Amino acid sequence: MSAVHGQESQEMRALRNQKRTKGRTTRPSLSPGSPAQAERGRWLNRKMTTIEKEIRRAESLLPGKPAPKGKRDPRWQAIIEIGNHVKSHPTEAWSFILKWGKSPSKDLRAAIATCLLEHLLEHHFKRYFPLVQDECSRSKRFADTFSHCWEFGQTEKMNNRRQFRALQTRIQKKNSANNRLHRVREARSGGKNHDKLLGIRVSP
Repeated sequence: MSAVHGQESQEMRALRNQKRTKGRTTRPSLSPGSPAQAERGRWLNRKMTTIEKEIRRAESLLPGKPAPKGKRDPRWQAIIEIGNHVKSHPTEAWSFILKWGKSPSKDLRAAIATCLLEHLLEHHFKRYFPLVQDECSRSKRFADTFSHCWEFGQTEKMNNRRQFRALQTRIQKKNSANNRLHRVREARSGGKNHDKLLGIRVSP
């Protein structure tokens, strides 16, 4: 190959490389704390829906602990904010309810029942009541959550109300039967409260 051809080849390669890199920008660093990472966080926040932001805020507070008596509970306030979007964003609300409606905390389950679940059924009974039934059969805690719900909106329609009350009645009966069984087992184990559990009155 001649020197001229060799030189032309080098020039052509340089031109091709220039075309490849034209308009290409260096990817900014996304290391924690970097300006690019902060900007990405702001961008994601802009892309998130309002209910997603409220869920993220609530998740940062949960499970938490009940507020002192007489004080406003920030967890309840955060859950109430999610409840404002139940009608328009039921899918996101249901995912949150499923997660926290089985919490070991009775107080938290009560918040999920009264601020979210009963209002989900208020607006979307036909779609979600069958799912609620399934979860109640799988989880005692979720069944307890449902048992705290009241009737609003679509739940008040005759057929819906009948289904709603029938499920609550089944849960109550099951809980009563479980409580009786628990007392009998404790009595048979010869515990300290043996006579009391069996309903035997002992003279002083």
